[in-house]
Amino acid sequence: MDASKSRLLGKHPTMSDLTNYNPLNDPNLPPFARNLSWQQIGKRVEAKEYWKMKMKQNPGNSRYHHHVAPLYGEINDTRNEIKHHRLAVEYNPGSANARNDYGLALYKQGRYDQAEVQLNEAITINKKHTTAMNNLPAVL
Repeated sequence: MDASKSRLLGKHPTMSDLTNYNPLNDPNLPPFARNLSWQQIGKRVEAKEYWKMKMKQNPGNSRYHHHVAPLYGEINDTRNEIKHHRLAVEYNPGSANARNDYGLALYKQGRYDQAEVQLNEAITINKKHTTAMNNLPAVL
Protein backbone atom coordinates (compact mmCIF):
# COMPACT_ATOMS: atom_id res chain seq x y z
CA MET A 1 0.00 0.00 0.00
CA ASP A 2 1.46 3.37 -0.91
CA ALA A 3 1.80 6.25 1.56
CA SER A 4 -1.03 8.36 0.11
CA LYS A 5 -3.52 5.45 0.22
CA SER A 6 -2.57 4.43 3.74
CA ARG A 7 -3.10 8.01 4.91
CA LEU A 8 -6.57 8.01 3.36
CA LEU A 9 -7.40 4.76 5.12
CA GLY A 10 -6.16 6.12 8.44
CA LYS A 11 -3.20 3.71 8.59
CA HIS A 12 0.41 4.64 9.07
CA PRO A 13 2.57 4.00 6.02
CA THR A 14 5.28 1.36 6.26
CA MET A 15 8.94 2.19 5.74
CA SER A 16 8.81 0.63 2.25
CA ASP A 17 5.85 2.90 1.45
CA LEU A 18 7.91 5.94 2.43
CA THR A 19 10.97 4.77 0.50
CA ASN A 20 8.98 4.67 -2.72
CA TYR A 21 6.82 7.68 -1.89
CA ASN A 22 6.97 10.64 -4.24
CA PRO A 23 5.01 13.65 -2.94
CA LEU A 24 4.68 15.09 -6.44
CA ASN A 25 2.55 12.10 -7.42
CA ASP A 26 0.27 12.37 -4.41
CA PRO A 27 -2.96 14.05 -5.57
CA ASN A 28 -4.09 14.41 -1.95
CA LEU A 29 -1.34 16.88 -1.07
CA PRO A 30 -1.38 20.55 -2.02
CA PRO A 31 1.84 21.70 -3.75
CA PHE A 32 3.27 23.38 -0.65
CA ALA A 33 2.78 20.23 1.44
CA ARG A 34 4.44 18.12 -1.25
CA ASN A 35 7.62 20.14 -0.90
CA LEU A 36 7.52 20.04 2.90
CA SER A 37 7.05 16.27 2.73
CA TRP A 38 10.21 15.95 0.66
CA GLN A 39 12.14 18.05 3.13
CA GLN A 40 10.81 16.08 6.08
CA ILE A 41 11.86 12.74 4.61
CA GLY A 42 15.30 14.08 3.72
CA LYS A 43 14.83 14.51 -0.02
CA ARG A 44 16.22 18.02 -0.19
CA VAL A 45 17.39 17.72 -3.79
CA GLU A 46 13.85 16.88 -4.87
CA ALA A 47 12.48 19.76 -2.79
CA LYS A 48 14.96 22.15 -4.39
CA GLU A 49 14.01 20.92 -7.87
CA TYR A 50 10.34 21.42 -7.04
CA TRP A 51 10.90 25.05 -6.05
CA LYS A 52 13.07 25.64 -9.12
CA MET A 53 10.21 24.35 -11.28
CA LYS A 54 7.77 26.69 -9.50
CA MET A 55 10.16 29.65 -9.96
CA LYS A 56 10.29 29.00 -13.70
CA GLN A 57 6.50 29.15 -13.78
CA ASN A 58 6.35 32.35 -11.71
CA PRO A 59 9.81 33.89 -11.25
CA GLY A 60 8.59 36.88 -9.25
CA ASN A 61 6.98 34.86 -6.48
CA SER A 62 8.73 35.76 -3.23
CA ARG A 63 7.56 32.63 -1.42
CA TYR A 64 9.30 30.31 -3.87
CA HIS A 65 12.63 32.10 -3.41
CA HIS A 66 12.13 32.22 0.35
CA HIS A 67 11.63 28.45 0.52
CA VAL A 68 14.41 27.39 -1.82
CA ALA A 69 17.09 29.58 -0.18
CA PRO A 70 17.58 27.43 2.96
CA LEU A 71 17.87 24.32 0.82
CA TYR A 72 20.92 25.88 -0.84
CA GLY A 73 22.22 26.76 2.62
CA GLU A 74 21.95 23.13 3.72
CA ILE A 75 24.28 22.07 0.89
CA ASN A 76 26.66 24.99 1.59
CA ASP A 77 25.84 26.78 -1.68
CA THR A 78 25.93 30.17 0.01
CA ARG A 79 25.98 32.14 -3.25
CA ASN A 80 22.56 30.79 -4.25
CA GLU A 81 21.28 30.91 -0.67
CA ILE A 82 22.01 34.65 -0.47
CA LYS A 83 20.70 35.23 -4.00
CA HIS A 84 17.32 33.65 -3.28
CA HIS A 85 16.95 35.35 0.11
CA ARG A 86 17.71 38.68 -1.60
CA LEU A 87 15.13 37.97 -4.31
CA ALA A 88 12.52 37.00 -1.71
CA VAL A 89 13.01 40.38 -0.04
CA GLU A 90 13.12 42.21 -3.37
CA TYR A 91 9.82 40.68 -4.51
CA ASN A 92 8.15 41.13 -1.12
CA PRO A 93 9.91 43.88 0.84
CA GLY A 94 7.17 43.88 3.47
CA SER A 95 7.86 40.31 4.60
CA ALA A 96 9.41 40.33 8.06
CA ASN A 97 10.12 36.59 7.80
CA ALA A 98 11.98 36.99 4.51
CA ARG A 99 14.05 39.82 5.96
CA ASN A 100 14.85 37.86 9.12
CA ASP A 101 15.98 34.83 7.13
CA TYR A 102 18.01 37.01 4.75
CA GLY A 103 19.64 38.63 7.77
CA LEU A 104 20.59 35.22 9.17
CA ALA A 105 22.10 34.15 5.84
CA LEU A 106 24.11 37.38 5.70
CA TYR A 107 25.23 36.82 9.29
CA LYS A 108 26.50 33.33 8.39
CA GLN A 109 28.60 35.00 5.68
CA GLY A 110 30.14 37.42 8.15
CA ARG A 111 28.28 40.35 6.57
CA TYR A 112 27.21 41.70 9.93
CA ASP A 113 26.32 45.26 8.92
CA GLN A 114 23.99 44.03 6.18
CA ALA A 115 22.52 41.41 8.50
CA GLU A 116 21.79 44.10 11.09
CA VAL A 117 19.94 46.18 8.47
CA GLN A 118 17.72 43.23 7.47
CA LEU A 119 16.94 42.24 11.05
CA ASN A 120 16.08 45.83 11.98
CA GLU A 121 13.81 46.02 8.92
CA ALA A 122 12.08 42.81 10.01
CA ILE A 123 11.41 44.35 13.42
CA THR A 124 10.23 47.62 11.84
CA ILE A 125 7.76 45.67 9.71
CA ASN A 126 6.58 43.50 12.59
CA LYS A 127 7.29 44.94 16.02
CA LYS A 128 6.43 41.56 17.58
CA HIS A 129 8.78 39.46 15.42
CA THR A 130 10.46 37.72 18.33
CA THR A 131 12.78 35.66 16.13
CA ALA A 132 14.29 38.80 14.58
CA MET A 133 14.47 40.43 18.03
CA ASN A 134 16.34 37.39 19.36
CA ASN A 135 18.66 37.26 16.33
CA LEU A 136 19.59 40.94 16.33
CA PRO A 137 21.90 40.92 19.41
CA ALA A 138 24.02 38.19 17.78
CA VAL A 139 24.98 40.45 14.88
CA LEU A 140 25.76 43.53 16.97
